[in-house]
Amino acid sequence: NGAEAVEKVALTAYDGVLMDCQMPVMDGFEATRTIRQNPRFADLPILAMTANAMAGDKGRCVESGMNDHIAKPIDVAQLFLTLALWIKPKLAATVFDVVASRKETRVDGILDIPGMDINGALVRMGGSAKLLRKLVQRFGETQADAVVRIKAALAKGDAETATREAHTVKGLAGNIGAPVMAECAALVEGLLSRRETNGLDDALAVMAAELGSLQARISAALTPVSGPASVPPAELPPVVVDKDALRADLRQLDALLADSDSEAEAVAEGLGERLNALGQGQAAQDLLRLVDEIEFDAARDRLSEIARTLDIAL
Repeated sequence: NGAEAVEKVALTAYDGVLMDCQMPVMDGFEATRTIRQNPRFADLPILAMTANAMAGDKGRCVESGMNDHIAKPIDVAQLFLTLALWIKPKLAATVFDVVASRKETRVDGILDIPGMDINGALVRMGGSAKLLRKLVQRFGETQADAVVRIKAALAKGDAETATREAHTVKGLAGNIGAPVMAECAALVEGLLSRRETNGLDDALAVMAAELGSLQARISAALTPVSGPASVPPAELPPVVVDKDALRADLRQLDALLADSDSEAEAVAEGLGERLNALGQGQAAQDLLRLVDEIEFDAARDRLSEIARTLDIAL
């Protein structure tokens, strides 16, 4: 409850607080006001989490002293982007100086996607090329049918959902460095929030066209460039798998997933080559994708299937 949240903040030096607005005893608004009364927590990032993402609710969050708003159901990419915006790495200034000084920055194979500000997005990621690549890819996977979802919501008379869909595209596009896409979505969001129908069809058409173009550019940038066909791939030595070590790593991963620990991603990545050598390449890819999407329960199920196939007890 909210009173417990206030007590926890007083006892521990947190990097940030995810504040549920609807809690018993003391709601998130009152809890935030109470925390802000202590000068020690004047700069502590407090991010609201509530199912209501409309403007009035956001205003109430800001008035109570919260820094930003994360809507439920949670979009994982948006969650991470908001965290990156407010929770600063200790070396943030150094990272900014290094990134800003480069005229051209390669981001894990993403280089100068037309119409995208990759350098600016990289700065917002605290210099993490891996996170930026992940979020650009995630945008391509989750927002391809955004206009279709908006139109479907409107057909059902659900303007609130349609507005939220446009808002999501606007926020995600802005954070990954796609300003034209963000502007198109912002126009649609504004029309929907004001319940204006004049010009809405044209705005949706422009948004759909830009979304399709951006998806194509992202897909082209993320597609690995293969070398000349005449050059055969280097023959790699066979991977020798130590079953005892593999068993220990699978059990470690299972424990991390059970605790919803983000370290699970690094452990899962380290399993790929060995699982592939044992004929579990596709299963390993599925496992890593689930961990990457923070679907930890589903990842544990997939891990159990892999362990059973390999006759390993977790």
